[in-house]
Parts: sequence; structure tokens; C-alpha cells
Amino acid sequence: MPYPHQFIKLTFKERVDLRLKSEELYKQGKKRECKRLQAIYFSDKGLTYKQLCKTVGASYRSIKGWISTYRKRGLDGLLNPVRKFKG
Repeated sequence: MPYPHQFIKLTFKERVDLRLKSEELYKQGKKRECKRLQAIYFSDKGLTYKQLCKTVGASYRSIKGWISTYRKRGLDGLLNPVRKFKG
């Protein structure tokens, strides 16, 4: 399976916000949310989707979704996802 990737480039402020939020969530024991933030952080560092999957311990589909959500809705959108119900 090919792993197309478009890197996320964070500003200094975005990196600081990401780090502060990550520390806060870690202290609260919110591992799922921390994984999402790690994916964004390591994408900024230039890791491919395949590398992100291994580093963060998440599926390709999850990584792709998190990055897409971050691009569209930012940090708040990533941490408060809108659930789509099938019905």
C-alpha cells in the first residue's frame, strides 16, 4: 500500500500550544488524545505516514484522519472530534 504524505508545518505558536496541551493531557492520563498530538508533532518533523503509524502506534487510516482533521479544524477539532453516525 502506498503511503502518500503531505507534511504539516507548524508555526512556533502552534508547536508551543501543542506541547502545552500534550503535557496537560498526559497528566490527565488521556492516552488517546496524546497519540493524536504526537502524530501532528512528528508530521511536522517530517515523518511519513508509514513512520507515523509505527512511531505513534496507530493505523494508517487513523493517522490520515487526524492530520486531515487538524488541517481543517485545528487543535480543538482534533481533540473534540465530530462523530458521524451511520443510520
